[in-house]
Amino acid sequence: MRSARVLWRQRFQTCSAEETWSTCSSDRRGWNLVAARLLDPDLHSLSFASAAPESPRNFAKERKQYAGELHTLRIEWQQRRQEAQKQQQEALLKRQQKRLAARSQQQAESGEAKAEKMALQAQRRVARLEQQEQRRQFAEVWREEVQAVYDRHHQRHRNWLTQHSSLWITPEDFEQRLDEALDNPVELFPGSGQPIPASMQEAYNNSAEL
Repeated sequence: MRSARVLWRQRFQTCSAEETWSTCSSDRRGWNLVAARLLDPDLHSLSFASAAPESPRNFAKERKQYAGELHTLRIEWQQRRQEAQKQQQEALLKRQQKRLAARSQQQAESGEAKAEKMALQAQRRVARLEQQEQRRQFAEVWREEVQAVYDRHHQRHRNWLTQHSSLWITPEDFEQRLDEALDNPVELFPGSGQPIPASMQEAYNNSAEL
């Protein structure tokens, strides 16, 4: 037992603070070394044999005092450990909250961007429909104007035909007038006394027979 204590004492003197706490939390004997060092910093220069109590009564008293102080140190260490764990949990909770807030903000920004994109698409759709309606109206007006031009031209042509056709004669009237002229020949030149040549009369008769 004495050699083991010496080894633990040497180990405690050479280890760092973090290693000391880790050792104390994993091995009960480490608590004894921690308490011994905290209660008496010069204890490491003494041997355990020379530090033995002078009488059983003093030994029991010192042992009780040592146990109480060790218990106090354990409670203090446990409180520090709980406080450190609490701080770690709070830090973790803050990181989670920050991450959730960032995600919510990203989703909100994404939703806003999506809404803006949909609004822009709606505006483009409305503009496209307006352009289509304008083109349709323009085409309709153009057709009406072109049709009006055609109608005016057609009406002018009808009016011209109506106006000039009043001077025309029908084929029946033409045949009748031609027969009357042949039946009643007249002089080519007034006062000449020359009738229509026989060749012309014969040509007309032949054409009438055909």
